[in-house]
Amino acid sequence: MFYDSAFAVIDDHTLTQTLLIGQNIPLTHHIIPEIGRFYPLDGQDLNVLSAIFGASASVFYGFNALCVLLVGLCLSYAIATLLPALSPNVKNPRMIAYILVALLLLTPAFCGSWFRLFVPERMEFVFLSIMLASYAFVANNRGALSVIVLIIGALSAMIACFYKETCFILIGGFAFMHLLLTWINQRYDSSQKLNGKLLAFDVLLLCACVVWVLAYYIFVIAQKTTSGRYGDTLHNPLIVFAKNLFSYIMNEPFLFVLVPLLFFYRVFAIVRAYKASPKSLPFMPILDSSLCAAMAFMGAYLVLNISSAHYPLPGYTLGLVALSAIPALFGVMGSIMRRVTMVVVVFCAGIFVGNSLFYSVFTINHYKASGQNLQATLAFFSSQNKPATIMLEGVDCSLIEKSEICYSFEKWLEYSGVRVSIIPDKDLYNPLRKSPESKLTKADSSQSDNTKAAPQPQYLILTPFSSNPINSDYIAKLDSSYKRIYHADHWANLGFVGIKTLMKYMLVKDSSNLVFSGNIWNLPGHFYTYELPQK
Repeated sequence: MFYDSAFAVIDDHTLTQTLLIGQNIPLTHHIIPEIGRFYPLDGQDLNVLSAIFGASASVFYGFNALCVLLVGLCLSYAIATLLPALSPNVKNPRMIAYILVALLLLTPAFCGSWFRLFVPERMEFVFLSIMLASYAFVANNRGALSVIVLIIGALSAMIACFYKETCFILIGGFAFMHLLLTWINQRYDSSQKLNGKLLAFDVLLLCACVVWVLAYYIFVIAQKTTSGRYGDTLHNPLIVFAKNLFSYIMNEPFLFVLVPLLFFYRVFAIVRAYKASPKSLPFMPILDSSLCAAMAFMGAYLVLNISSAHYPLPGYTLGLVALSAIPALFGVMGSIMRRVTMVVVVFCAGIFVGNSLFYSVFTINHYKASGQNLQATLAFFSSQNKPATIMLEGVDCSLIEKSEICYSFEKWLEYSGVRVSIIPDKDLYNPLRKSPESKLTKADSSQSDNTKAAPQPQYLILTPFSSNPINSDYIAKLDSSYKRIYHADHWANLGFVGIKTLMKYMLVKDSSNLVFSGNIWNLPGHFYTYELPQK
């Protein structure tokens, strides 16, 4: 993880204005009322690390590696401790816990969070893992130490909330449902012994969520003066929703397919048990509250209609608890439900092997390669010791989803001592911008129809962020049209090939508007710099 690490495009440019020039990342940096964003703790761990060890990629990613170890220990302990209560007949809870944690480490959500720095889900997940391990300890211990662990867990939950806005849904949903279901079970059987500390834990978790909601109102809602929100798009919202749901299923099938199946099965089983015997104890509080919270968390992103590979990561804290109960649930299922469950498990395994694993490998290579290749390209331009006007091939800076890429390049080049102007490339494979007469061999240097022409670009840089259909033929045509003056070739020149990309390839062949970017393979892994002819 920390081997051959380097600062990359997107987000990392924040360091050029803060830690790399001796200034801390302010708490207000990630409070943006105009689009409803409030995750102030993101990057604060980097402040601490910089103060102790200095600001370097190896230090930051070395800390990430230590966090992976901590997360693995916490989740393994939590699952192995809670599983006997969910499934008393399970023979080896530790082995199941290790398998589930290993599965987690291979998911795109995990890889997409740990091989980047400014992903709030990364540290959010660390504190959620500590919270879950603390919850498991309190659930199985009555000594004085459990009070200390309870406090640590509650504080961890509070901190996690301030790393990502959706965290309060996960924590609050779990705590509320656990309190409610425990109370209902107690009404059915008053002889049941209640764990008062565990219920106090639930109350403190709810208090943490209330504090976050109040803070969100004060710092975001009360300050917001616009109607915009994060994730606004010019595309058809229904098409975006379908794409987002499809992406989540393709990337995280166990979380977005198997967990919902378990949720609906538990609803069915509870209703059936109540009808058969109204005085029976229908609920398994920890399992059922985990399922409810995980479903609410996943549903939040679908309602917001936004997607990214790392978004689902926090859902795995409680999602793994639910998945660990499959052997117990399978044993009490009817024959039809068993067959359905087996089919779904096989389906999820097929998606995971045929798409998710490939995407995880691509993600690791992409972030490793993009960091090293960015820094190598910066060094090349810095060595030229002259101003540069650059066009990023296939990157239209006027589009919301592409603007940060251009801004990031600009800030990194300026930090490297290069006076630079970034020119938007309007020759995009995009239904909103596509121009029938645009050609590969013609560099379009106009910024927009409503502004005067931009300066003539001197250089064209081909990166993985292009929206054009990049392949070996495309690169060969660039080589024949322009003079290649630099090639940053760190790590593999690897694209993404999986079930999802093969389906996109078929849609592109049919000229479908469902594909927003022509770069379906996410190529190239390397950075290519070309010198453009000047008029």
